[in-house]
Amino acid sequence: LTALSILLLALVALRLRESLPRESRSSMHPVYLIKTYFRVSSHARFMLISLSSSMFFGGFFLYITSAPTMVYEHLGLGPNDFGYLFAMLVVGIMIGSRLSIQLAGIWNPRQQIGIGFGLMLLAALINLTLTRMLEPELLTTMLPVTLYAIGMALLMPVFTIMALDCFPNNRGLASSMTGFLQMGGNALVAGFVTPLLYHSVSKLSAGMLGFVLLALVLYWGSVRVEAT
Repeated sequence: LTALSILLLALVALRLRESLPRESRSSMHPVYLIKTYFRVSSHARFMLISLSSSMFFGGFFLYITSAPTMVYEHLGLGPNDFGYLFAMLVVGIMIGSRLSIQLAGIWNPRQQIGIGFGLMLLAALINLTLTRMLEPELLTTMLPVTLYAIGMALLMPVFTIMALDCFPNNRGLASSMTGFLQMGGNALVAGFVTPLLYHSVSKLSAGMLGFVLLALVLYWGSVRVEAT
């Protein structure tokens, strides 16, 4: 990975020319960057949208970080069976991404957000019900998570555009901030939330529901901020 990174840096430096004209480029001076990052991080709507996307992704990431316990302990599978779990998650993301492309010209963003959140809430409730009624099996455990992934993939492009539209002249910097918040949220999920929940499938499903509800509250907060 280190060698690949060095190679990519060299290729970018030598072969990838800047497409923006000089007068449109942002300053790389540290003082300017600090001021701009502060402006981005103090923008209420941007932060609420970005944190909301971090939360609903956290409900999905919870199952990625719990995969070893899920495969070995809860499902009783072996080391060669991880593919079943992750293939279902990837298929969910692919379906959601494809639907997002198809719906972009038909529904407005609010409608797409409603469908995405509806699918994630439905998936989390089904997941919570099944984990309390049935013993863990691959299909009953992972099909709700796959449905959740479809809803999440529907939302991601819309939320990204809404966040970047808050700073039309600093989209690159805004994009880096949304990425930082999502990766930071993933780190907190992996380090603190997953160890509290992964020994019980019902706790994991409750955690998923909690994340999507928190994401919904943050999104409604961004709507209120936009309205005022």
